[in-house]
Amino acid sequence: MIKLAIVKGSGAFLPEAYAYYDFFKKYNYGIDAKIYNSVDSITDADVAIVFYGFYPLWKKYDFFIIGEYNSVSIGRFSKIKDFFKTRLNKRDFLFFLNDFVQKELNYKNEDYILRGMGFFNELIVKHKNDYTYDIVYSGTINRYGLKERIIALAKLGFKIAVIGTAEFIHENVSSLGKLPLPEVYKLYATCKYGLNYTPDIYPYKYQDSTKVIEYCAAGLKVITNKYSWINEFELLNKGNFLDLDTINDKNDVANFHFIIPNVEKYSWDNVIRKSGMIDTIKQLNAKKCL
Repeated sequence: MIKLAIVKGSGAFLPEAYAYYDFFKKYNYGIDAKIYNSVDSITDADVAIVFYGFYPLWKKYDFFIIGEYNSVSIGRFSKIKDFFKTRLNKRDFLFFLNDFVQKELNYKNEDYILRGMGFFNELIVKHKNDYTYDIVYSGTINRYGLKERIIALAKLGFKIAVIGTAEFIHENVSSLGKLPLPEVYKLYATCKYGLNYTPDIYPYKYQDSTKVIEYCAAGLKVITNKYSWINEFELLNKGNFLDLDTINDKNDVANFHFIIPNVEKYSWDNVIRKSGMIDTIKQLNAKKCL
């Protein structure tokens, strides 16, 4: 049995870490997974998946390290941060969120796979027709311009549920705080539309939107602003999402021809199987046995 450590850190919300753990607990594949909060807390492992972070090259570990990048650095000196990460981070293999992240980090002659985001199929709740809310927003609350967009929709008469902690001074907006993932999926079943808002700026516009995938899986009609990733996702999966910037009244939403794409291939089980992760873990472990 291959012992796999999944190091998620103590503060970050990383659904992929739990997806890996759940997958190997369900299907085994000769891989026994365990979640840790830090590399230093690992007690027994053959292979460890770590979410960078900084794990210096000169530190010695008695297991192989798969380094995972789910984004590039942001803020001041982001390019410098990424330069040092790629030069100094310890790794035996690499996982990248998508092609954009891989190219931006510019690793040379490194073995890697791409592993996009997914949804938890077992958490999907059958969609109801008696809606508690018109619109749900799940995601980062402090994005520039988001609150104004939510208030504008509320003023048109939409009842909106916001997952996360934020103050909205409008009777049509309910801020529900942070919810456990099963409760998030249950809430989706009580809503008609899913709102996505991602600033059309680097690097956000190129990063996978987990919530859009979840909305589609839950049967929600998607309202979103337009940017690179959403445009590509919509085209690739033959969806039809309403452009947030075109909404002037409730009829613009009611009369729009939404198409909710089939996103079965984005279930975490399918994402993990197709990524090459299983073979990667087994091949690294085989090297340890040499």
